Amino acid sequence: MVQVDMKLLTPAAYARHRGVSRPAVAKALRERRITATAEGLIDPVAADVQWQSNTRPRAGYERRTAPPAAAAAAAAGQDADFISYAEAKRRTAIADMLDAEREAARQARQLCRVEEVKTLWAESLTVCRSRLLNIASRVAPQVPQPHVRLVFDAITAEVREALTDLSRTDGVPGEDEE
Repeated sequence: MVQVDMKLLTPAAYARHRGVSRPAVAKALRERRITATAEGLIDPVAADVQWQSNTRPRAGYERRTAPPAAAAAAAAGQDADFISYAEAKRRTAIADMLDAEREAARQARQLCRVEEVKTLWAESLTVCRSRLLNIASRVAPQVPQPHVRLVFDAITAEVREALTDLSRTDGVPGEDEE
């Protein structure tokens, strides 16, 4: 008489263990999504892992309880890096939804790219700097002749000081210093 390991199950017993039909187990064996021994017996622990990773759940079907071996492995903290097909699908759906929301907000001009903001800000600052530096040239001719150079130098110095304050990197301009 052949000695059979008590951990191995017949396809019918594995179907009961798994909570699926015998034809489903037969199909999984035929498609090599699970494996059996040469005698046709199935190791339920190995087959549960294979079934979980190689079988796609039917649409609208979610397993109500995990197989006992999978529940025991999860309780023991094994396969922490492994995620189920259903969990992978859920994560993909969430990522797709977030991408769609981000794209809709960008198209509604509620969001923009950081590089675009930096470019526009640099262009605005360049125009502002040029206009500030030209104040002295525009205002000085309006001052009576003997004081033109003094006014020009005073305005230029004040504008340059203001621009230096704006270009500081140690803090935000206009903040109260403590």
